[in-house]
Amino acid sequence: DGLDRTLASETGRWILSGAHPAHACELALSGVIDGKLVNAVIDRTFVNKDGVRWIIDYKSGHAEDDQIEDFLEKEAEQYRDQLTVYRRLFEQMGETEVKIALYLPRLDRLEEL
Repeated sequence: DGLDRTLASETGRWILSGAHPAHACELALSGVIDGKLVNAVIDRTFVNKDGVRWIIDYKSGHAEDDQIEDFLEKEAEQYRDQLTVYRRLFEQMGETEVKIALYLPRLDRLEEL
């Protein structure tokens, strides 16, 4: 299952680590983006040791080995706008260095967008 795979993975444990400053799961945020009220729930966010804010969205998708790159490209395209809105919400709060990514536990892949 996804949680077991995440905990078995070095990347997954890094994402879930409670040692990160300002870490949260299922963080609700609201703000105004392009004149519209936006309500968001961030799957996982934290600040790493270099002061970079990470916003990570979990995805349960899977693909066969020969289709992984195409699958990841489609997932990135599908969720890029949503994660960009999340980034903008944090930037409105004064965050200056923000990375957005998808984490696919079934593939143990962290895909920065």
